[in-house]
Amino acid sequence: PEAGWAIRNHSDLPVILFEDARHRIPSRDIADELERDGATWLGCVQYEGKTLLRACLTSFLTEQPDLDRLLDRLAAVRDRLSSRS
Repeated sequence: PEAGWAIRNHSDLPVILFEDARHRIPSRDIADELERDGATWLGCVQYEGKTLLRACLTSFLTEQPDLDRLLDRLAAVRDRLSSRS
């Protein structure tokens, strides 16, 4: 929650389900806005009755800068959407 995202699953698989815990912006809105420029794709999934963002990190080439870039993009999208409401 430090970055304002809440992880909603616990799995041995490299799949993370999460949502905005700071502004409670719907996950589908975040995914749609994130995908708008074509640079990033992040899916949504139904889990325990909620629509959550889904990140699947399977490449052995994934490094910390890749994760940092995703978190930066997510934060920018969330800030942009929260300023519209």
